[in-house]
Amino acid sequence: MNMIRIGDYCHGVVLLSQFGFLYSLLFTDIFSKSFIEDGFCISNKGSHFLYQSHALAFYSDTVFSLILFLMYKYTRLSSDIDLNNKLMKPVQVNAVAVFSHGLGHLNLSFMESMSDKPIFYSYKNTYFKVFSICVLYQFWYSLIKAADLNGNLLRWRVNSVIHTLMATLMVPINYSFTYVQTVLMFIGSLSELNETDKDVYYDIKAGIIHLPITMIGYIEAVYCDSFVKKYGGHLIYDTTIPVSVILYYTVLYFINKDKTD
Repeated sequence: MNMIRIGDYCHGVVLLSQFGFLYSLLFTDIFSKSFIEDGFCISNKGSHFLYQSHALAFYSDTVFSLILFLMYKYTRLSSDIDLNNKLMKPVQVNAVAVFSHGLGHLNLSFMESMSDKPIFYSYKNTYFKVFSICVLYQFWYSLIKAADLNGNLLRWRVNSVIHTLMATLMVPINYSFTYVQTVLMFIGSLSELNETDKDVYYDIKAGIIHLPITMIGYIEAVYCDSFVKKYGGHLIYDTTIPVSVILYYTVLYFINKDKTD
């Protein structure tokens, strides 16, 4: 019988937190008023849309995706090729996922306000609807692939189609952050819990990548009006994702530096 690892506890907390987040949103008043209205913590709402949180998130995600790509392309964490590929996988997939995430925010930045209707019914222009669906599919595919590292092409594609349709036709835009976070955190943690080859790297990834993102989601929702929107709003959440991957890489680098040629 396998022992329960620290990483398992971390993923358990992540899964329970998603239920807590949904319950808090639907049945309590602990979340900030502006977060509930917009579905995100949006800073600079009175400014041009290119200075608001969605656009800021796109700028940040673009820069960090380039950093992650360069890290994956030109560095390594182990002289053992198989181990190096395993350890660098989160860096590789997030280099694409972070940029796709940013494109999703850029798409939302063109909206004058966060609608309480799904995307399909919020845009009047047919071409923009089609464009949004294409962006959403790429958004979901990249993020699901990054969350479900143990998956396969068919599973990634099917999940991407399902959630693109849900996000387009059924989920109100002002609930899109909650929907995306819940789906991805569930997929990511369940995928990791089903991992058969668990080691200290599994624990590190759970504690550094998965857990902080969940916690920042709560902070954004609860403290948006208190201070979060003064410092970038949802930009903080988006930045947490690549920063956590970089921190994961840094920790593994120091663990393995004496073993690397």
